[in-house]
Amino acid sequence: MLRRTRATSGFLFLYSLSVFLSLQLFAAPFDELREGDVVFQISRSSQSQAIQLATGSKYSHVGIIFKRAGRWVVFEAVQPVRFVDLSQWIKNGERSHYVVKRYTDGAPDASQIAVMKKKAEAWAGRNYDGLFRWSDDRLYCSEVVWKLYDLVGLKTVPLKRFSDYDLKHPIVQQKMKQRYGGMPPLNELAVSPGDLFVSDRFRTVYER
Repeated sequence: MLRRTRATSGFLFLYSLSVFLSLQLFAAPFDELREGDVVFQISRSSQSQAIQLATGSKYSHVGIIFKRAGRWVVFEAVQPVRFVDLSQWIKNGERSHYVVKRYTDGAPDASQIAVMKKKAEAWAGRNYDGLFRWSDDRLYCSEVVWKLYDLVGLKTVPLKRFSDYDLKHPIVQQKMKQRYGGMPPLNELAVSPGDLFVSDRFRTVYER
């Protein structure tokens, strides 16, 4: 009986410790966040590797941080476009690794955030754009971030064309064949998570 009690106590201690460390992991930087911060991760999606190869960046997914009902959330373009709790968003990424970046000159301010958040609310529920078209009917992750900043007059990165990315790798070719039946429209405007990640308009404020 004593041995079982010790074993149970040991298990409860380890469980409590793991819960505590998990809470610390996800809560530690949250008090330093600001609405409008941009957060990057390595997606677990089936297209993640193709995005990495085509863009030359390890980051294949990006979202923008807002506060809703007192909770930190990420507005992201998946299927469907949505708000998701930041802690859950972190867990969804590869190895729970993420990087938070902030616009360099103190923007966006409260009025700009209100405009960005209102547009995000309007976009929530729309379909994900697996063809990466530059329209608002369907949306993809880096497009959402770029357009929300552009909406309030904040420049992030110049837009590219599909032809600016490296489309030669077999994995990229295979994904394009699945999506387009061949090559994508090479003149289509585009922006990638990697483009935003290296932008000099953002500085890193937290990485885990």
